[in-house]
Amino acid sequence: MSEFVDKLIMALEKEEEIYTEILDLSLKKKKAIIDGNIKLIEEIVNSEKALAISLVKLDNIRIRIVNEILKENNIDSVENITELSEYIDENSKREILNLKSKLNTVIKKVKDENELNNDLVKQQLDYINFNVDLMTNINLGSNNYGRKATDDVKRGRKNLFDAKI
Repeated sequence: MSEFVDKLIMALEKEEEIYTEILDLSLKKKKAIIDGNIKLIEEIVNSEKALAISLVKLDNIRIRIVNEILKENNIDSVENITELSEYIDENSKREILNLKSKLNTVIKKVKDENELNNDLVKQQLDYINFNVDLMTNINLGSNNYGRKATDDVKRGRKNLFDAKI
């Protein structure tokens, strides 16, 4: 097994570790969204940004490693890691394909959690907009019967605020 194959395995392991951290943060973010804990959501988003930056750097490193493996084996290009594994010894191939499978699983979980969190945020925003609409469309007219009652209806509703924010 070449040193570049070892480095590729280490890069894939690190990538899985980072995605697992992102998944953990996504689960914490879901709870924070449900609880309405804005401060915690901000902290989680900042942590996610740092991990995303790490993933970009790791991806660049992985690309360089793959290029070295290709060069080492006199291969022009490969479409994916499965195709690359065909040029690697059997033990390394098994390990790389196992890591690929784990990565795909954790990435799918992250994607699912992010979609759920996105839906939760939309629901929270809809709820906030609904409440703002309720507050801005309160009828401040009198509830008394009499001649003035029809005048209030003709003028329309009065708003609590001058404009929606």
